[in-house]
Amino acid sequence: SINMMKVNAKYLLLTAVVLGLVSVPSLGAEKKSWKDDTMLVSKQGDQTVVRKMKGDKVLFKHKDAQLAVEWAMANARTTLVQAGKYVVNDSIDVPRDGVTLIIDQGAVIEMNLDADPLSFQNHSVRQIGHLPAR
Repeated sequence: SINMMKVNAKYLLLTAVVLGLVSVPSLGAEKKSWKDDTMLVSKQGDQTVVRKMKGDKVLFKHKDAQLAVEWAMANARTTLVQAGKYVVNDSIDVPRDGVTLIIDQGAVIEMNLDADPLSFQNHSVRQIGHLPAR
């Protein structure tokens, strides 16, 4: 009967380990879908606004498009800059590895001519791309 208790204890321990491995991921946060981890940057009058891919709520807005794009990249894995003219006062810095910045073919990003040009030139150029023509 002592041997049977040892076998039962081993079985219970193995069962607890297996159940723990199976149930722990389900207790954690679910992996975000790409739509939940994508920000849209667009123009709204003289402001640049940031929204999630799903929903209309404005999460961030600023006259300086650079700040809006950087905020979007800091808060999502993918940022899509939609068609429009965006004026920046400085270079757009990528906040971390693993961030994707997509610039729509109809989007134009221009340097504010009244901004300090030395500030802009001191930053390295980052990857900039366009969506393919449809």
